[in-house]
Amino acid sequence: MVAVSIIVPNYNHAAFLHERLDSIFQQSFQDFELILLDDASSDDSVGLLSAYKNHPKVRCLEVNSKNSGSVFQQWVKGIKLAQGQYIWIAESDDFAHPEFLERTVAVLDRNPSIGFVFTDSEIVDASGMRQGLASEKSNMISRFKKLDREVVKHTDIPNYFINDLLVYNVSSTLFRADALRHIDMDFLKQFYNAGDLYTYIAILLKTDIFYLNEPLNYFRVHSENTTKSNIQNGQLHRDRLLIMAYFTPLLYTIAGCKHSLSLFIKRHFLVSSDFGFISELQALLKVYRKFEVLPLLTYWHLRCFCFLKKKVPGYKPYFYRQFIKRQLGQLIKHTYEVDG
Repeated sequence: MVAVSIIVPNYNHAAFLHERLDSIFQQSFQDFELILLDDASSDDSVGLLSAYKNHPKVRCLEVNSKNSGSVFQQWVKGIKLAQGQYIWIAESDDFAHPEFLERTVAVLDRNPSIGFVFTDSEIVDASGMRQGLASEKSNMISRFKKLDREVVKHTDIPNYFINDLLVYNVSSTLFRADALRHIDMDFLKQFYNAGDLYTYIAILLKTDIFYLNEPLNYFRVHSENTTKSNIQNGQLHRDRLLIMAYFTPLLYTIAGCKHSLSLFIKRHFLVSSDFGFISELQALLKVYRKFEVLPLLTYWHLRCFCFLKKKVPGYKPYFYRQFIKRQLGQLIKHTYEVDG
């Protein structure tokens, strides 16, 4: 069995592919197979990828005739093709330090109970110029580093995965294949942007994960980043609503989780309703009420607001919105007192 399966899901990243693939082929750890996936790119990506098709490390090149609409459908395809003990989903616009695999494989080899390891990242711009470390720019990561810990446990989910994300991007992550294959692949394929968050929580509920405090990944920020477009069209909010509805029954007993879940609904409720994700909000509210994240009166106030938004498109009454904001603020105080 090959040690690592590397999956490169690509869409219209021709400008970055050479640097991405060179950084893979130049890894100091060489026991890997490479799976190249293209989601019907309209740039020169297919031609560039085809040039690598006969490389001895490339197991296959799969090109979609029609765009799938979701990178996570490509993830699932790659995971099913992978034969390695470990899986690295190497996003096509990022690149890696030559020792990324050597260092992360060593962590998983030494710690058989760890579901995945993730590293610090160097943030770069479209031209590759360094912009600083993720651990310096992310309050979440810097806060975790101050704890002088390496292992992240399921009890850390409320603080590091509900309202922010400790893992900066998936290219910085090496998964244990067995841990990755046990998540719900059909559910993963529904996401447009936050499938990585779903994946991290699903694995963390079953195994510990490991933070390797070394900048071994280069995360590229540029105008075509998928996350930027999904923030603008609201899909990021929709994805996160689905994730919290899915996981609340599994998380609500963890200390501090109800407060984190209430903070989540405070941050996402009004903006998600403005984007029109009413059905997703209603589903989340039902789950929150069932597991006593929401008091009954708050639940009905929020339900009524959803009803009006659904029946009257564009409904944005100033005074009612201010009332809902106050209700959500009181919810934060309530759950802090209960969870505290």
